[in-house]
Amino acid sequence: MRKFYAENDVLVAEKAARKAADSTEGAWAAHSANLNAVIERVEAERKANARLAVGDHAATIAAQRGEQAALRAKEKADRFGAVGAGFFDGFGTSVR
Repeated sequence: MRKFYAENDVLVAEKAARKAADSTEGAWAAHSANLNAVIERVEAERKANARLAVGDHAATIAAQRGEQAALRAKEKADRFGAVGAGFFDGFGTSVR
């Protein structure tokens, strides 16, 4: 009978050791899951910020394209130059 109780005590101790190991693994799993959630949240924020930056860059580039188009149109209109008002002053009159 004492042998039975001794074996039972050994089994109870082994069971307690397994339960402690399982709780450690459970704590590690919870920690790992929490860490993965934090990493996913940070990655999502980084991607959102990158999308905003791309949108800002696209708006800036569109504005620059508009400015360049206006500059090219102005240069095209002014490519032959212009005759000022003072150029024809005195036209048809003698210099004498």
